Amino acid sequence: MTIKDSGNSEKNVRMVAVGLLLAVIGLVAFKDLLHARADRVLPSALFILSYLGLPILFVGAVTIFRGMGWLKGRGFARTLLSIGIAMLAVGGFPWVYTDLLVGGRPGNEASGMLGTILFILVGVPGLVVTVTALVLRSRQLKKENRSQDS
Repeated sequence: MTIKDSGNSEKNVRMVAVGLLLAVIGLVAFKDLLHARADRVLPSALFILSYLGLPILFVGAVTIFRGMGWLKGRGFARTLLSIGIAMLAVGGFPWVYTDLLVGGRPGNEASGMLGTILFILVGVPGLVVTVTALVLRSRQLKKENRSQDS
């Protein structure tokens, strides 16, 4: 894997390094969420970081792709937005389809538990990724408007 030369390779190398750092932090935080309390790496004061691990991982991955030249121009915010919307579609309302996955019958606790897990691990991080992408996109639009006005 090589960084495509876009005239500013030092900036691209920094972007890849920041992306790798974010991806590692996100992966460690998300992996920590999957362990029992006694086996966790993060202290309890930083446990909220575990829930943000998946969005941090996705932001890091998109940053790496952007730094390597695989996403050009405004692709960063659009890619994050696509990922966030897909995560929201899957994890935002899992109770709609979890009955179909585990055999829906009245009082089926497995369906509710699966829906809750999907909501916490996919839906909430998807909301964070979507909001992050929308903020980035609005900043890009403001910057474009300022450059067109002057």
